[in-house]
Amino acid sequence: MKKGGKRLEEKGSGLTAVAGSLAKGATVALGAALLLLMGCAAAVSAQWLGQQTMEGCMVMACILGALAGGFVAMSGHREWAMALGPGTGGMLFLMLLALGMLLYENAPILERVPSICSACLCGGTMAGILGRKSKKKRRR
Repeated sequence: MKKGGKRLEEKGSGLTAVAGSLAKGATVALGAALLLLMGCAAAVSAQWLGQQTMEGCMVMACILGALAGGFVAMSGHREWAMALGPGTGGMLFLMLLALGMLLYENAPILERVPSICSACLCGGTMAGILGRKSKKKRRR
């Protein structure tokens, strides 16, 4: 619909674009986190890292995955940065939790849930803080 030479968007189209960006960012975050976890697992298998370092590697992979996914989610939607960043981290946590419950039925993962959740949310929040829209400078 045009009015005065400008094209008006429909009401829901902006929110659907943001939701699509959130899903794209969460998918990138999951891929990045899984790639980092596979690299850490390969380093443990090659005995470059000890088995006890996997907990730290898991937290690091969640932070960096959420950070990368948050930046991807914010491309084109910088004004939504403080919502898209933690949202991406939260979706990453939910996808990791769902994958863990589907793949490992009897594994006791409940003791690691708080550290993984906080790592995903902190990584997404860092992306939201670093990627937000800067204020325009005013001329006097």
